[in-house]
Order: sequence, then C-alpha cells, then structure tokens
Amino acid sequence: MDIEATVIAGQDICPCGSGEKYGDCCLGQGISYGLFECEGKRVIFNVEETNRAIENLLRFLSDEISALYDDGEMLHIEKATEKLGTVYELLAKSVAPFAQNSPCQKGCTPCCHHIIETTPVEAEMVRRSIEKHPDHSAMMSLVSRIKKNRQHYPPPVTGNRKYDNDLQASYFEAHMPCPFLSEQGACMIYEARPLLCRMYMVFSDPELCRIGDGMATYEADYCSQVYTGVQSLSLLVYRNLKHRRHLPDWFVNEFNLMG
Repeated sequence: MDIEATVIAGQDICPCGSGEKYGDCCLGQGISYGLFECEGKRVIFNVEETNRAIENLLRFLSDEISALYDDGEMLHIEKATEKLGTVYELLAKSVAPFAQNSPCQKGCTPCCHHIIETTPVEAEMVRRSIEKHPDHSAMMSLVSRIKKNRQHYPPPVTGNRKYDNDLQASYFEAHMPCPFLSEQGACMIYEARPLLCRMYMVFSDPELCRIGDGMATYEADYCSQVYTGVQSLSLLVYRNLKHRRHLPDWFVNEFNLMG
C-alpha cells in the first residue's frame, strides 16, 4: 500500500464533493489531498482530516490508557469497556477513507476463518454483546459450535509472541468458521467485534481471500500502536491475564470469560 501526495490542478473539480473547482474551494482554505493507490484502486482523501483522526486516536491511547498503565493504575471493567468503545470509534474515523473503497462487505466471509487473536477486555466486550442477544436458541447453538471445535483452537500467546504463519495457514485450511458467523454470513457480534476484525481490510480481488494468499491488506505505521494500546488497556483490568486467545477460546465454558 502506498500513500503519497497528489497534485490537483486549480481548475479540477474539488475532491470534497462541492462541485466547485479546487482553486475556488479547498485550495483557498489550505486543504491538501493525498492519493492512496493499491491494486489499481485510486482513492483521494483529505490529508488533514485523516491525520487529525489518527492523531486523536493515538492521543487517546497515550493519555487515557498508556499513562494509566505506566502509573500502575487499575481500572474497573465498566470504565475499561467504555474506553475500548472510544478506541473503536476513533479507529473507525481514521480508516474511513480507505474502508469505503475496500471490497469487504457483509456476506464475504473468508476472513472469518482465521485465528482472531483477542485480549480479555475485547472478549468481555463480546460477552456483553452476546448476553443482550434476544434469541436464546441461537445462543445455545453458538455454545454448541464453540464446544465442538474447542480441541482445534490454538494455545494462548503472551508478550510479543504471535501465532506463526504455518499455524495461521493450517487453521485457515481447516475451514472452521468463526462461531459468531451466522448461517446468512453475517457477524452476530459486529458492533462488538474485536480490534483485529476492525483493522483487517483488503483492496485486492476477494477471490484471493478465498484462496488465503496474496491479499493486499491495509497496513499503516500506527496500527501496531493501537494493538499495544488495547493490550495495555486489558492489563489495567486483568493483571493476571497477560495472554491473548483465539476469540471463541475465551468462551469454551459458555459465556464465562474465565472459562
């Protein structure tokens, strides 16, 4: 993925959508645009707005999470899930110009067959979402699917460890869909979905996703800071739960996070 400056002539139509010429519109306000190009897709976006969204996200992670972690503070789970919700909202704004040009959509589910590395606080957000689900029979079916595949879930990881590529590939090839994926191909926990699901988007042919190789995915320098921030947030609540698990593995004892 390459992001570079683009030059827009004053007589060109302004990318903001006003219908006016760039020279009579955003140019006079000092607004510049960037060019995102990947797999033949060209996306022109407002540099200031995008950078501001990313800065707001990183500032929140630093001031509202990292500072507390560095001071050895502890958080109640209610406050932690509130902060996590804010992270999700700020992240959505930072990736919005790119997400709207990704072919990812409801019903396209190959990514729902991958290992979803998840912290305890993300799992708690999911648990709370499931508890509110009105269809009890659907939830019991969900429990059954989780228990059925329990032996196939990878072991937890801690620290800087990640699930290696071979393990990721073998899990994908086993074709075990996320238990939170409905028969209609919809995510049952979409509003509470974990960070990894929110950060993952492709710009290549969806067929490559079904193959599981060669995808052109969204990557930016700040992404690692977001992952680290959420891990720190989780440790502000669960000091003794320093590991991360594949999402459904948190719920092998029905919807008891400690299962």
